[in-house]
Amino acid sequence: EHLAYWRAALAGAPTAIELPTDRPRPTLQTFAGAHHMFVVPAAVAGELRALSAQSGGTLFMTLLAALQVLLARYTGQDDILVGSPVANRNRAEAEALIGCFINTIVLRGKLDGNPRFRDFLGQVRETTLDAQAHRAAPFALVVTALDMPRDLSRSPLFQVMFALHNFGGGSFDLPGMTITPVPEDLPASRFDLALDIWETEAGLDCSMEYNTDLFDEATIARLCTHFTSVLEAVVAAPDRGVAEIPLVRANSWERASM
Repeated sequence: EHLAYWRAALAGAPTAIELPTDRPRPTLQTFAGAHHMFVVPAAVAGELRALSAQSGGTLFMTLLAALQVLLARYTGQDDILVGSPVANRNRAEAEALIGCFINTIVLRGKLDGNPRFRDFLGQVRETTLDAQAHRAAPFALVVTALDMPRDLSRSPLFQVMFALHNFGGGSFDLPGMTITPVPEDLPASRFDLALDIWETEAGLDCSMEYNTDLFDEATIARLCTHFTSVLEAVVAAPDRGVAEIPLVRANSWERASM
């Protein structure tokens, strides 16, 4: 049942997202990487939550829709695949177990016909709910079942990953010890791009992991600025067509020249 869903959901999907890169893609996928950090202000985050509630969805769905809009604008493609990790602990008995249950689902966004962002968000909502309902199929098995030609220069099915984290990242106590998280900054990237977002009181803390064999830091910094601009634009005018959503703030030139 799960594999039948994924065969239908991903039928005819593109096998690659053609992002403009600073250097030619190596013949074999490389994993050299870095992170670019940025923050979405609390006011914008609040408006995103309000838009999500009005649309009957979640913040995850709205952020994913905005990311897919940005990727469509960067690539000129109107069929965008993004991967996302799922905890896969869908039974109460598994919640207290130690071990890795994580799986990956593929979320497909179709932007042909220049839909209004609000309508596209509705599509993303349905796609996400359906994908979550069929998350039990292991990703590797889905790739095998689709029997798609493999390209050793990139990861299969999707090359952009997205995750929203809503758990606290601070210290906590256990009997006889205090646990403090230690940030890691490994010079590696599993995908072309991987966007991780954490909900905080100050807004949304964002980290864009990127492949340094493909992209320069300045390119990724610009992409992240464009993502923030898309978020601001969709909360201001959610009924605008996705092709008309600006990637640059109206007053960005004035700010740069001040």
